[in-house]
Amino acid sequence: MGAADLVPGVSGGTVAFITGIYEELLLSLRSFDFIAFKEFFSLHWGAFFKRVRWKFLLPLILGALFSVAMFSSLISGLLNNPLQRSYLYAGFSGLIFASFIFCWKHLKDKSFRNIFILLLSALVAFYITTVRVEPSYSDLYHCKISLDATSDNYSDGVLRNITLKQLSAMHAKGIISDETEVFSIFEGRWGKKSDFIKFKQGSFLNPWLMLCGALAICAMLLPGISGSYILHILGSYTTIISALAFLFSGLRDGILDFYAIADLVNLGMGVLLGLLFFVRIISWLFQKHHQLTISILLGFMLGAVRSVWPFWTGRFLVDPLRPAHGPQLELLRPILPTFDGSTFFVFLTMMATFILVFLLDKLAAKKNTRVIG
Repeated sequence: MGAADLVPGVSGGTVAFITGIYEELLLSLRSFDFIAFKEFFSLHWGAFFKRVRWKFLLPLILGALFSVAMFSSLISGLLNNPLQRSYLYAGFSGLIFASFIFCWKHLKDKSFRNIFILLLSALVAFYITTVRVEPSYSDLYHCKISLDATSDNYSDGVLRNITLKQLSAMHAKGIISDETEVFSIFEGRWGKKSDFIKFKQGSFLNPWLMLCGALAICAMLLPGISGSYILHILGSYTTIISALAFLFSGLRDGILDFYAIADLVNLGMGVLLGLLFFVRIISWLFQKHHQLTISILLGFMLGAVRSVWPFWTGRFLVDPLRPAHGPQLELLRPILPTFDGSTFFVFLTMMATFILVFLLDKLAAKKNTRVIG
């Protein structure tokens, strides 16, 4: 489940569903209520562990954390190579198509209402994945910085098109100072950074990442849609996967990346809020409107396939907050592939992951049959 929720294509909820532990997962998460948190922070450990279903959740959480630690750096590296990213996204696409078919079989009520809701959800998801928010010219700057790299936004010692928030964060991290030369696109002139922007310490809390965490944990519990997939369409997936990669790579070098920790803590606080509120909403929806809920999920899976299409145009940009890591690949728009050897293997990867979901389903069915026998 941890490995599944690292990638925007298949959910931990789907893995739980096809391996037969989904219902127990929901019941276990519901045991984390306000009373349980009160017992925890009151240091009433006995009452806390008696209330929550920790014997089921602890090995599940440890397994998920192990997968995150093992695969976050690998996935981050794959995302930065155009060809490897195509293979990775092909795998995601195959998982999404298989998850769609798997969940479609569980949609018993294929009435006009449910099909209409499915199509409407697909349109909403497609719209969300096509929206790109571009900063205004009044919020963009260039700055002089010495890097051993060349990219689409860095050349001749100038890092281009930096937003106001990024510039302030660069100052906070010590990448630039008040004396750094900055060019304001809006004013059309060079000057010291302090001439344009007075440093202001940013808040540790990030309400947007907290909301993303709450929505992600909600998605993680739903068969067919992943938490990382929600982060992907909300534009926070790269932030979180990079934060995980930088945190673990920094720990290996004995360095703490506090900005990565801040991102993950904000996401974690959102996850806790989601556990308290959304788990109960999900349970109620599945109990009272099961088929309608499945229809909505199917629509989102279908409409958002665009976001994990393997073939894109892209460009390499230096991340202003992590310039030492060099140019990072940024996707621009999906395209149709040119059919060559690599394209064949990309589609072969898609087919392999498509088949994998159904193999897992069959393995779970055999396991359940042996248990019943």
